[in-house]
Amino acid sequence: MARDTLKSNQSKMSSKRFGYFAEQVFFTEAMSRNYDILCPIGEYLPIDCIVMNRAGGTLKTQIKATDTKLISNGAERYQICAGSGTSKSPIDCTKVDVIACYVKPFDQWYLIPCLSLEEKVKIYFYPQNPKSTGQYEKYKDNWEIFNSK
Repeated sequence: MARDTLKSNQSKMSSKRFGYFAEQVFFTEAMSRNYDILCPIGEYLPIDCIVMNRAGGTLKTQIKATDTKLISNGAERYQICAGSGTSKSPIDCTKVDVIACYVKPFDQWYLIPCLSLEEKVKIYFYPQNPKSTGQYEKYKDNWEIFNSK
């Protein structure tokens, strides 16, 4: 089995700083689409924000990001760890509705219903391939998810 190689631009900022950066990009994009953002105080909750639509519906959202390309057998993909806690256990979908995944090199958002993760901890994206049939490609720019409640 071929070993994945990593190519990251994240070394320019710490992972914590990169996470905050991705949250701000998400907030800006969501607000530009006329959604309101409610942020909890502290970092002890499993969500980064609550997104509220114009009808007052809310969805608890966890924001994840990557700028690290994996190359395996010549194929490129981007991985996000969708786990929680230090043990990276699957996200508890009773506490999170949407996983917002940002692939920075492509300025691309994937907005995934938590239940669609099926308890997976690592998820993969192929934003460079418009013909990709990857499992989560159907959630690319899925901003309408926030109108579901």
